[in-house]
Amino acid sequence: MREPTELEKQQYQRMIELSDLARKRYLEAGGDSRRAADDKYMTAEEKKEFLELGRIVFGVGIRDDEGKRQSVSS
Repeated sequence: MREPTELEKQQYQRMIELSDLARKRYLEAGGDSRRAADDKYMTAEEKKEFLELGRIVFGVGIRDDEGKRQSVSS
């Protein structure tokens, strides 16, 4: 297993930031603190960015609400 590049680390960090923002909005809307927020607490632009970063960082594509692992060459 290889170490992530600096760019991959930054992209992953941005995904965490977007997730934290959605969680904050979820809790402010009265959500249960023991549960995770979902993507409805992201703007359309944030959701698009999050999914694109996930595809890049993890090699996962989303089609018809189903995750598909893309082949990754080492």
